[in-house]
Amino acid sequence: MTTTPFPAHRLRTTVRYLGDADEMVSCSVTFKPFVHVPADIMAIEGHEDRVWAMFEWALSSTDFAVVEQLAADEFDRVLREWVHSGAEDTQRFVHGNAAIGRPINGC
Repeated sequence: MTTTPFPAHRLRTTVRYLGDADEMVSCSVTFKPFVHVPADIMAIEGHEDRVWAMFEWALSSTDFAVVEQLAADEFDRVLREWVHSGAEDTQRFVHGNAAIGRPINGC
């Protein structure tokens, strides 16, 4: 059986955090597509451990270091935005295949 890569986009978002000199810093971070998170990461016990493992997988080491500095509300916003982008990718994929009469499971 062959599989077609799931069409998904990377999420690039701007984050704000308190810098070393107590000033607000803005920068962009880029996440790999949420829908491509490996199953072994999703199977990790414990919500916090799973979320951090997902971020380690999805971000470059530079972007991960930025995300570690986020306040709780900004961290929550970024996590929700990333998950939402995965839901949008899934909807586009399902509706796009249905519109052209292609079975979703590839059979």
